[in-house]
Amino acid sequence: MKKNIISVVIIVIRHKNNYLLTHRVNEDDEDHHFQDHWQIPGGGQEYMERLEDTARREAKEELGLDIKIQKFIPKVFDAIRSDWHGVLHCFLCKIIDKNQKITLNEEADRFAWFTVEEIKNLPAFPDTYGIILEAEKLK
Repeated sequence: MKKNIISVVIIVIRHKNNYLLTHRVNEDDEDHHFQDHWQIPGGGQEYMERLEDTARREAKEELGLDIKIQKFIPKVFDAIRSDWHGVLHCFLCKIIDKNQKITLNEEADRFAWFTVEEIKNLPAFPDTYGIILEAEKLK
């Protein structure tokens, strides 16, 4: 089994005191334990792509949104699975046009806005709560 390390960009979208999370739908056998979990949107960086460009592309692909990057969250997280190691680069972002409709791709079946306290108790991907706590420091 080949083991991979990938650069991943996490898009932390905050509006007032709430954070946007998506509900994961994944039928991949390797990731079945993450099905029905809440996650912060994001995805893998492509070759020759800047981190900020990855954030904008992933927001468009996963949410149908145009975002403005506000700040880099100055803590790098690691996500490790059986054959995959993601190095997570997190950005605090906001939606450019508040009237723009969120349109999910096939990775998620719904989205919701949550407070920090609500996120603490959700079935969520590892580090979701920790990333949100780091975003809270940037107020």
